[in-house]
This record gives sequence, C-alpha cells and structure tokens, in this order.
Amino acid sequence: MKEKGVVEQTVVSLNGRIEQPGAASVAISSPAVAFGLSVFETLRGYRQTAAGSEGIALFRVGDHLKRLARSAEMMRFPPLPPESQMSRWLVEAAQALGGNEDCHLRITALLSGEHGRLLDDSPVAIAIVAARRPEPDLGSRVRRCHLSPWVRISRQVMPPLIKCAPNYHNSRLALLTARESGFDGAVMLNAAGNVAEGPVANLFLIREGRLVTPDLESDILDGITRDSLLSIAARDLNLACEERPVDVATLCTADEAFFSSTGAGIEPISSLDGKPLSAGAPGPVTRLLADRYGDVCRGAVQDWGCWLTSVNSPGV
Repeated sequence: MKEKGVVEQTVVSLNGRIEQPGAASVAISSPAVAFGLSVFETLRGYRQTAAGSEGIALFRVGDHLKRLARSAEMMRFPPLPPESQMSRWLVEAAQALGGNEDCHLRITALLSGEHGRLLDDSPVAIAIVAARRPEPDLGSRVRRCHLSPWVRISRQVMPPLIKCAPNYHNSRLALLTARESGFDGAVMLNAAGNVAEGPVANLFLIREGRLVTPDLESDILDGITRDSLLSIAARDLNLACEERPVDVATLCTADEAFFSSTGAGIEPISSLDGKPLSAGAPGPVTRLLADRYGDVCRGAVQDWGCWLTSVNSPGV
C-alpha cells in the first residue's frame, strides 16, 4: 500500500511505446471505459541483494503473463500479443524507471475500439504503468479486519479466477465498508459461508503449526503470491500445507493469519472483529515465511532463481 504523501515516479507504456504519463490514452467511448472490459496483472520488481547479482529483477513474469492470457481468453478477448513481446515491454518499462529501487508494474489488456459496444471485439491495447515503490516493513502492514457483509462473487456469477476490472467492484465495496466501520481490512466469505479471501488478497492462517489456505473451489483468485508461499513453505521451511474449505470458526481460532498479494506481499492480520489472534501479528511463522519470501524475491535463494527476470537497467 502506498504511503500518503509519497509521490511516485511513473513510466507509462502503450503497446510497447514509452509515453508521457498524461499522453497515453484510449477513447472514452471504448468498451474498456464503457463496460470495464479489461484484464490486468500486477507485478513487482525487487532490488537484488545476493552476492554477484545487481539491479532489479521482476518476479514471476511468465506466470503473470500466462494468467493474463487466460483471463483474456475467458473474457472472450481477441488473442493478446505473444508472451515474449509483453515480457520485453515490461522489462523496458522497468528499465525506463532507472535507479535501483523496488518497483511496481501493472499491465492491462483492454478493448480500445471507439464504438463502446458490449459485444465489441475491437483490438486489444496493452498498457503498462511502472512506478518506484519500496516495500514497507512487515510490522507496518498489520491489518485489523472484520468479516465483510459483502459476499465474494461466486463462479456462478463471474469466475473469480479472472483478474478483470469488474470483479474488483465487489472488492472495493468490501474495503470501503471496512474503513467506514473503523477497520483497515476485510475478510470476505463465499456464498457457502466459508472463508474466501480478502478484497485484493488471498488469505492464509496458521493453526497448530500447519499453513492453511482456502482451496480454489472457495471462489478465490488463483494467486501467484499464494502459489509462491505454498511452494516455499513446503520445500524450504518444511511446513505442512493444507488447501481446503475454511469455516469462520477455524479462522477465528487460528494462531496467526495473514493476507498475501503481489502488491503488498504479506500483510499480517492482528484481529478479527476486535478479537486478537493468539500469536499476535506478525506471528513467528508469518515472520519466518515473510523473511524467506523476501530472500527469494531478492535473489538470495538460488533454487528459486527461475522465478526472476533481470531488468539490467543501464541506469543501475
């Protein structure tokens, strides 16, 4: 989450061409504007700290772009540019930022035609916004949450696996309601009454030393950070991991809980509807996993180097 008062340097790319932030545009009559017909991914670039490495590396670019293409296909968009081309555009946007600081990128595929018809299959434009954004300390990311009255959208309404703009209207209402109620986070339930996820993040809990997260059938996004944490926890930390339906009672009696997302990484949950979790926030397992995840993102764990794409900016 961006700190208030922080002015970010931004770089904008439209169909591979670097533009001034105010110059890149699509028609206000386009389907993207009229009906929210766009799909997107957010990625992070991390300053590398391992001996022998330097500059910035983007995390799991290929996996993000594969999910972007799946989302576009499920939304019945025309084919996107090749993955290799979009990957190059992301690297070029990160390079244009220069410097040696963490960055955040958003790549959006949007229907850009000028007619604004719901069934329009106009050409797809690829927009990228890159900004320098340092990663905040884990302790500053602690969230006080409540159970949202807004139910997470179900597969019968709109596939939650699609990362498209309209799906986030549901999330926005949940966040606004949480803040109006004096909380800074929300836990959303699915139509079955089980735990789904946060408005913009997957959810994990620690219970008796096991890492538990709602399964993909619980109407959640198939998060890339979620997948990364499950892999790291099982392989590097020897934690037992469970993907399964999670009821509210299980969450309320968890030792620890946290959100996971590309933008914020790991966000510890300190309380739910005013009731503190027993191990505090961040709890010991949450901190251990966050530290290991940070090491992986920054190139300090060679076994996970396949997840990193070097930017090698000339200015670094």
